Amino acid sequence: FKKHFNFLAMIQFGLFCIYLFLIMVLVFLETIKVPFTFSGGFKYNGLTSMFTIDNIVPFLCLIVIVIALFTLYRLKCWSKNRSQYRPRIINKISSWEYDYVPTFVTLLAIVSFSYIGIRGLLLFIGIMLIIYAIFVCTSMFYTSPLYRILGLNIYQSQDKQLGGNSILMSFEELSDTETLYYRKICTNVYYVTKA
Repeated sequence: FKKHFNFLAMIQFGLFCIYLFLIMVLVFLETIKVPFTFSGGFKYNGLTSMFTIDNIVPFLCLIVIVIALFTLYRLKCWSKNRSQYRPRIINKISSWEYDYVPTFVTLLAIVSFSYIGIRGLLLFIGIMLIIYAIFVCTSMFYTSPLYRILGLNIYQSQDKQLGGNSILMSFEELSDTETLYYRKICTNVYYVTKA
């Protein structure tokens, strides 16, 4: 049970990283301090110029990006390794109607700050902790349009087998009354693939 719980917690954290993936790419590109400059001609400053406090935020962004890509890979592997699951017919599947406002507000909040120095680092960590707390306490992040950009489709289902009002995530296009393999991610969120 403990191993299963830890695995689900890792997948949930990975989905959080996928949610932040495009935002982290933008913050990384905005904040990275490279070891060379082009002002007044090309000048190489040495690799040691990268190991400053200003490059901690881009390094953290890189970690989030790698975790997001690894989670996408794991979800794709779930699609291929289904031997321990039985397919079931899931009824009442419909596409999720995305709410773009929370995603846009999150994007603005993260990208608009300056992450220079210790204050910037603490601000970045604080914002990430607040967003993660909201992610853990609500299901709204599972319905972000950012998943759609990365190829992960979001659906809703009223199927009683899944406990009524549920969120389905899949890399495939689904329609009503599909025969699906499904794996639980959290209380009302499932990753599904066609049988």
